[in-house]
Amino acid sequence: MAADDASERERTPSSPRARYRDQLRQEIKDVARRHLAELGGAGQLSVNAIARDLGMRGPSLYRYFPSRDALITELLIDAYTDLGDTLRRTVADSRSCGEAPAERIRHYARTYRRWALENPELFDLLYGRPVPGYRAPAETGPMARSIMVLLMDLIQEARQKPEPPAGEEWRTQPVPSADESFQLAVRLAAGCHGLLVLELHGHLADMVPDPSALFETELDEILRRALSDPGHS
Repeated sequence: MAADDASERERTPSSPRARYRDQLRQEIKDVARRHLAELGGAGQLSVNAIARDLGMRGPSLYRYFPSRDALITELLIDAYTDLGDTLRRTVADSRSCGEAPAERIRHYARTYRRWALENPELFDLLYGRPVPGYRAPAETGPMARSIMVLLMDLIQEARQKPEPPAGEEWRTQPVPSADESFQLAVRLAAGCHGLLVLELHGHLADMVPDPSALFETELDEILRRALSDPGHS
């Protein structure tokens, strides 16, 4: 009976009050994202400032998010979810087209860059300087890990290597630093990430006429090293 009740609740439209609450929570997050971009990071977020932009009093906002950290956490989860889903769709589309594993890695990296350029404030929230006094909840760990695991899967396919002896445990547990696929995934991610940080923060503007071309050149070099014998890279 309990399962039937749950199914019935899923089919029952949410009340106007619930829909209004969901809408206002989304508006709060939208304003918070804008403040992330304007103020230079989550450390500068102010509940009172967000409330003012929405025509609310500061204490009223706590009815929707119990604290500033709770709001940051939801932004973090939204960002990881969107980035992860975007990357997985890209890889699935590439696989369905029959593209080679190395080309899937290129699509992964290009999508990662495009997402970062389209969502710079969320990219900084995920991978920028830690927010003073904020500690991300444990639930965000597997979300971050899944993004790297996807890349590790692609590298293993490209190198035609079987999964590590630990089997599926490596997807949810710390990976030994000696694992080759892990090392290669980190090196590839670090190379792409480094260029993106320089590009997003404007450090390439006066030196590189076409950051996209530089990214492609570096990606080719990273892939060449990653897919060759690590002992010779």
